[in-house]
Amino acid sequence: MPSPFFRKIQTLKLIPQHPSKTSALQLLSELKTQGFTVEIRQVQRDLNTLSQLFEIENDGNKDIPGWYWKKEAEKLELPQMELPVALSFQLSEHYLSKLYPHAVMQHLSPYFKLSQKLLSSMDSPLSTWSNKVKLISRNQPLIAPIISESVLNSAYIALLSDTLIHATYKAVLQEKKEYELAPKAMVVVDQVIYLVAENLASNNLQHFALHRFSQIKNTDKPIHQDKSFSLDDYMSEGNFEYLYTNNPTIQLKLLVTEKAAYHLDELKLSDDQTIVPFDDEFLVTATVKNTDQLRWWILSYGDYVEVLEPESLRDEFAETADILYHIYHHNN
Repeated sequence: MPSPFFRKIQTLKLIPQHPSKTSALQLLSELKTQGFTVEIRQVQRDLNTLSQLFEIENDGNKDIPGWYWKKEAEKLELPQMELPVALSFQLSEHYLSKLYPHAVMQHLSPYFKLSQKLLSSMDSPLSTWSNKVKLISRNQPLIAPIISESVLNSAYIALLSDTLIHATYKAVLQEKKEYELAPKAMVVVDQVIYLVAENLASNNLQHFALHRFSQIKNTDKPIHQDKSFSLDDYMSEGNFEYLYTNNPTIQLKLLVTEKAAYHLDELKLSDDQTIVPFDDEFLVTATVKNTDQLRWWILSYGDYVEVLEPESLRDEFAETADILYHIYHHNN
């Protein structure tokens, strides 16, 4: 679709019905917002051309003509996808496809194709926007595990219909086990998709990695809705960070290098974090969740960070350091 033609279609859509009206300058601003590269004279020429083909006119004001659809003009059905909408579809396909049920992805597929076709044919700054913004992770790049399409579809169907499932699941280093589950939510953590569900055998909320299901069977049994469940609460409780429930919150004190302190000043561990100079290094204190995620993060800094408190955590790292020393020096 040539850009000038599409620009004229969008211009027609922006013109209000009488008695409301708009000016060429207002139309210019809205077209630029939609990503069109256009000048005021082009808009004025478009309006004059369109007024000969469609039931639009201006109020005759010689200084700033006001344009509108005639009061008796018949409703004109025009293509609905605008450039910002097309860009939204394109970014959604790139970054949110894991969050859509399979049936929804199939329904959206024509819109994804149309958005791609529209953006690739337009001479607009929005056409190349997706090449200028990217979402990445600082974690070690890992290949996403393969999930059976039937498992994924069944999980989404259960979530949409609020129905129970019968599932076969193999946890890490355990045998396969049968479960009856009441799905509550879906969470994507890096490359892994988790199903948050109530285990009916224990009445506990758990999360299950979808790629570890070998089978999910849908049922027509409705789920008893627990209005107290909140996915935000479930996540904030540290369930995806491997929380130490016997001591969920700790006062962390670290001795860090200048480089690590600079980084932590930009990306804080907590709202109450403090950083103060200490000899040639810096003391960092913060109230944090006591999780495996915290331990992995500290380990990633190597000798840039020393744990001072709590003493129990310092002892853990001393033991880990000792084990690593023996691993790397056992042949020396």
